[in-house]
Amino acid sequence: MLRYLSPLILLFVFPLSCQPGVNQEQQPDFSGAQLLEEIESLRADLVAKHPGLLWYQTAENFESNYQMLRQAVKNGMNGSNYYRLISEFITNIGCGHTRVRPPRSLSEVVNQEKCLPPFTTLVTENKLFIDLTTDSQLTGGEEIISINGIAANKVLAIMRARVSGDGYNLTGKDYIISNSWPLLYARLLDETVKEFSLVLKSADNQTREVKVGATNLINLTEKLEKYRPANMAILKVDEESSTAIVDIRTFGQSRLQGVDYIGFLRDSFHQLREKSIQNLILDLRGNGGGRDEYGALLVSYLSPEPFGYFKSIEVTKGYSGYGTIEESGGKRLMTTHSGLAEQEPALNYFQGDIYMLIDGGCFSTCADVASVVRFNNLATHIIGQETGGGATGNTSGSSYTFRGTHTGVSVSIPKWKYTTANIPQTESGKGVAADITLPTSFRYTESDEILDYVKNLIANK
Repeated sequence: MLRYLSPLILLFVFPLSCQPGVNQEQQPDFSGAQLLEEIESLRADLVAKHPGLLWYQTAENFESNYQMLRQAVKNGMNGSNYYRLISEFITNIGCGHTRVRPPRSLSEVVNQEKCLPPFTTLVTENKLFIDLTTDSQLTGGEEIISINGIAANKVLAIMRARVSGDGYNLTGKDYIISNSWPLLYARLLDETVKEFSLVLKSADNQTREVKVGATNLINLTEKLEKYRPANMAILKVDEESSTAIVDIRTFGQSRLQGVDYIGFLRDSFHQLREKSIQNLILDLRGNGGGRDEYGALLVSYLSPEPFGYFKSIEVTKGYSGYGTIEESGGKRLMTTHSGLAEQEPALNYFQGDIYMLIDGGCFSTCADVASVVRFNNLATHIIGQETGGGATGNTSGSSYTFRGTHTGVSVSIPKWKYTTANIPQTESGKGVAADITLPTSFRYTESDEILDYVKNLIANK
């Protein structure tokens, strides 16, 4: 099935009325009765359809969070603030595939009006930095100390509390925040801001204050367009250093933009075997997932021996749909998915040293691949940052969309709970760790320090 990216810190750390950046002058768009009816339906659908609902929280915690949500909405509120509360409630599930989509009214404002910060960010070491910008007053690499009088670490905490991710992991949340900062700021904090007052700190610890006007989505899209990858699956071979780079940005068939993925792997690894290439840099950074089969197929080109991929796929009592389901040990388990079978090595599996690059953008199927590679010791080194996707599995696959009858807020509810094969349960709630941890590079520098590091590592081995 297709599984994409598009993590439980702070549930209502601040009461909504005290949330920084939220427009508190708006009148309620929806009555308390309407919102209570809607969240009751949402709760029922989560309990009936989400097999990973209690993976990272107890039933008591879920119920307590639900009662807190009831208290928060009982007097009614506008659609934007309701969306933010629902986002916090859903984030506490610890499932990156359970995502909340805003009401149409908020989407229209964010997509059309000048209400977005004129810059993207890089989140690293719990700090916010300016990265790309459309405003000449701003410089990439400056640390953000505060935004409109609110400390940057508090802004970051609120956004983390409203961005879904797997388990207790932060790298996945921070990757999303870094790459979607302008949209997320408006959606998750405040869509009414027309000017941003920033306190910034330079690399030499000089601070300055600056005010910049809000921008719109069109201006930001034009700025970011050059940073979008032109190709989603690339092979580069340097015979002199006997090194190849296989760069795969997605496992999603539609997102591969016409690439014959199966043929790409077959031809690429045939070429590597034919040329006796000794070093493979497998770049999976930013790969948000896709087809299960595509992930397992890639690992078959990395493993010299048969390997397990999925241990189990669990569904709820009310599930009906794809696959043969059998009862076992009090669980309803799928038995017909190809990923449950032992996987065989590909004919031209790679026989040299493998250097796998990962980051917080490695999610869903990509995290499955990284986990199987790591715990089967298939890579010489895993380099970068912890994956955003869970090491022991995730809840994804087939999904159901809950739509609020009054507000239009929707929630995507995944229906398959995947458990990755042969992964110790001590890894539960974590992403796949790198054995060489390196910080993410700023995009504005147009350099790739991690890739340069790996090339140097190979040259000096």
